[in-house]
Amino acid sequence: MIKSFKSIDWPVHQKQPNLRPIGEKMYRLEETARYNWVGVWKKKTGYFEIEIKEGFVSDGQSVPQVFWSFGLRPDGTVRMAALCHDGLYAFGGNEKHEFGGVSVWCDGKPVQLGRKASDQVYKASYIAANFQEQRKARLAYRALRMFGWVFFGDRLKNKD
Repeated sequence: MIKSFKSIDWPVHQKQPNLRPIGEKMYRLEETARYNWVGVWKKKTGYFEIEIKEGFVSDGQSVPQVFWSFGLRPDGTVRMAALCHDGLYAFGGNEKHEFGGVSVWCDGKPVQLGRKASDQVYKASYIAANFQEQRKARLAYRALRMFGWVFFGDRLKNKD
């Protein structure tokens, strides 16, 4: 399991996912989404891909309304970052290579990511989508580090 990254690089621009609202704060993925990055951990470098299959349910960027005034909104160009993060949290370091429609690969081999690594992917993805909003990405990342443990491995919405 990769617990954290030393650095994350984004080789290509990633397309926003096709999400359809299915409730007040829930979205269903309408087509399979993939996200790629180059990660460095320990003394290794690898090409990573997360695949989230059509039908996956996400709550988007679940930000309490009190934080909206800081610019942290539940939707917008951070949809891919939020979807990847929800997928990684649902996967929750699971030993199976695929869980609930989510698979994570490094150089073509199944891999597990720990909570901190998942949060780092979110932060880097947020910055890749909105480079000028690094302050917001850091604020959201800090909130994830403080409170995300409650939801890591939460498989309630996406049963295997």
